[in-house]
Amino acid sequence: MLFVGTLCVFPLALPSAALAVPVPVVVLCAVMFVTGVSLEVFGVSWMIALHQEIPEEKLSRVSAYDWFGSVALVPAAMALAGPAETAFGRPEALWGCAVLVVVVTAAVLCVPDVRNLRRRSRPLTGAAPDGASAGAGNRVAELG
Repeated sequence: MLFVGTLCVFPLALPSAALAVPVPVVVLCAVMFVTGVSLEVFGVSWMIALHQEIPEEKLSRVSAYDWFGSVALVPAAMALAGPAETAFGRPEALWGCAVLVVVVTAAVLCVPDVRNLRRRSRPLTGAAPDGASAGAGNRVAELG
């Protein structure tokens, strides 16, 4: 599950590579579309993994840390993009970005838990853990 989602991060290198070449606008639009679809597949896989592996009472905090980790270095990356373009040239900086995406994503795939995480199917039970009404769980089970 998470393995397939992580594989879908590799196309994130395509826009930088397409801009480094450069390609026609139509090709760039196709590259961006494919990248967007693949990132959505990753996002769904990641959310399923979070909901499956993190206890419900801790999910909010873990999600907050996850989002912070996702955007924390964006300002630093933006600040370094200009100097990298000046130092190496635009095509080289874009190729460097594409290579970085591929290398970091491949490194994530080296983590056994990422490769081996599978979706568990848990049947809904009639008793709610917090003492809430069991009828709501049964109604959800009937809909699913």
